[in-house]
Amino acid sequence: MTFGFVEQSGGHPSAHSVGGDGAAYNLLLPRMPSEPCDETSSGDNPTTPVAADAEAVLVVEDDADLRHLVVELLYELEYQVFDAPDGTSALKILEQNAQIDLLLSDVVLPGGMLGPDIAAAALRARPDLKVMYMSGYTDGAEVGTIGSDTDIELIRKPFKLADLGHRLRRVLDS
Repeated sequence: MTFGFVEQSGGHPSAHSVGGDGAAYNLLLPRMPSEPCDETSSGDNPTTPVAADAEAVLVVEDDADLRHLVVELLYELEYQVFDAPDGTSALKILEQNAQIDLLLSDVVLPGGMLGPDIAAAALRARPDLKVMYMSGYTDGAEVGTIGSDTDIELIRKPFKLADLGHRLRRVLDS
């Protein structure tokens, strides 16, 4: 997962091992620009939309580091955030917190419950809940997992803060 994220970010992973001495892993990532760039300035909306009226998002992601990163991005966008590592935990959180407005779930999760399974169970209890998926797979296979008979909001990992903000706003406002 980590090597995939590095490659999708335009970086380069490498490994080197010497028998008896162990292994070394290098993750080379592109340099951040020294000056912040406004990636949305060419669009109609030059700012990244933030949460309105204490909106809350539940993040379901099995990779702890990635889940923490998404949670931090959502905090930056001023959302209230709940997070879960799997479907069972996510459904418990949804059951206990009626103020959650949107489920943001990875599509492929271990443990037998995929993102679409979580969404289906959650929507039976809360038909007004908004759902958005995220995935690091690039071959489109996950769309078949989600199903093509509904409007699917899928954001590809890795994503930028502005992309996440605009996508969330679109889903929440629909």
